[in-house]
Amino acid sequence: MNLIYISYMRIIWHNTWSYPFITSTDHINNTIIHIINVVKKFNPDVIILGELFDLQLRNIYKYILLDSLPQYKFIDIGNDRSWFGQQSGGLFAIYRTNGIKLVDARYHILSNGRLQDRLAAKGVLGMQFLNDNNEYLWICACHLQDADAGFKNFCINNTRLQYTETLNIVKNWCNCENFILTGDFNISPVESLDLWLNTYRPITLLNAGPTHIQSNKILDYALTSLNTSDCNINIVKTNNNPSDHETICITYDSYNITPPVEVLTIIKVKDNLLIYIFIILWLVTMGNYCIV
Repeated sequence: MNLIYISYMRIIWHNTWSYPFITSTDHINNTIIHIINVVKKFNPDVIILGELFDLQLRNIYKYILLDSLPQYKFIDIGNDRSWFGQQSGGLFAIYRTNGIKLVDARYHILSNGRLQDRLAAKGVLGMQFLNDNNEYLWICACHLQDADAGFKNFCINNTRLQYTETLNIVKNWCNCENFILTGDFNISPVESLDLWLNTYRPITLLNAGPTHIQSNKILDYALTSLNTSDCNINIVKTNNNPSDHETICITYDSYNITPPVEVLTIIKVKDNLLIYIFIILWLVTMGNYCIV
């Protein structure tokens, strides 16, 4: 069989709409099926998920996705916390090594979290890649403060503060190298126009349209230092997306040569299996705390 190699760098961003400790097995299974269907259709190099807050849920996704997608590797960052009992910021990333090398990976916890969002160490995740042409590219993702926590626009100033902090962090990480920043910004590009338009270097918006299903707002999009003629963004539609957010796909042409993705049998989580995994992971986590 002759494989067709395509020249691009493709990133998938998906907010899973999960909650710590109470996410149902049906929701997990439907989310994973949705992600696999997206992978089959778009052949991504990097997959970034949001709202995987607790360690047990993160490990379940890691186990099933890496088992189903053997060409991918897990990036072990994003578990940082500011205080004992706080949940992670929920960002989770896997990538393929075909033609690209992961050089650096970082996570920064954002300040100015408010109300329920303070319970998670929301932040910005950064991954520095190097291709065969010795081109560096940063892929960054964030999930910012819910502007409507409490009531409508009650926390929008906190969201704006985190937005500015995110841009400053990306600036410090990337220096003069190109970047793509995506995620759930929790305010629209129009509401944040004054923040990303007046930055240290030209930044371009990649916007595919409304992504938050209930409000019809544009909350998931991308900002990049790249030329927009080399990039495009799409909303990914499948029949089984259980999230309240649409999935987006960002493509950067001519950065990487990638073969089709190999997908193996998808393992479905059963209720009793989920309980056993939670118990085992909880015991391991508690054991690590005791050792420390």
